[in-house]
Amino acid sequence: MFKLTGHHDGHGLTERCVVEVHDEAQQPSGAHHDYRLRRVLTVEESEERFDEGTVPANSEIMIDVGYIQFQKGQRNVPGSTPGTTEVALLQVLLHRFECFQAGQFSSREGAIIYRKLQEIQHWMRHRVDERARRGVLGHNAK
Repeated sequence: MFKLTGHHDGHGLTERCVVEVHDEAQQPSGAHHDYRLRRVLTVEESEERFDEGTVPANSEIMIDVGYIQFQKGQRNVPGSTPGTTEVALLQVLLHRFECFQAGQFSSREGAIIYRKLQEIQHWMRHRVDERARRGVLGHNAK
């Protein structure tokens, strides 16, 4: 297990969001598949109740907030591990930024982020279409 820190922004909020990688890179792709998302909370922020005096007031606790299991191996093949895809996670981000832009906190920066996410989605679809055209979609082939 190791932690990712590229999302930390130096302002103290994103540093409390912990991303852990829980597997070894798989071959031939070189990709990891198991991610755990956690959040550091102070005891005061936590909804959990502690017996008085059992946890120091300034303590921090770690709570699990999510788990991402990517597809491991070819789809619909015995022995593969079913999971989500990058494009599904991208859709979650697209939806959130679309909602942000429709809400009170819309901004120029949010619009740029939304547009760039759409561009990523375009290139992901292009890649899939090209792999399908070459007959290698769903196979461990280039």
